[in-house]
Amino acid sequence: GRMALSEAGFVNTYDNPKVRCRREFPTYTTFKPEGSAGGPRIDAVYVKGLEATWTCVDEVIVKGFFISDHMPVHAVVKWNPNDNGRP
Repeated sequence: GRMALSEAGFVNTYDNPKVRCRREFPTYTTFKPEGSAGGPRIDAVYVKGLEATWTCVDEVIVKGFFISDHMPVHAVVKWNPNDNGRP
């Protein structure tokens, strides 16, 4: 899992606090917005040879509940071909 990705040179976009939409955010919910803050992050976007410029989750609530027990994780990345693919 995460250890193998890290050993292969992949980076979790969440690990750079400068690109997060807010200080911290969970990705797992109980479907209920109350009590989900501070929950675990079990989903991630890993990149290699790219630079993350932004990452966040969608907190879509319909009729008082999250639409899933996992929040969608998004990342905006850029590639600099002049740097041999390395950010």
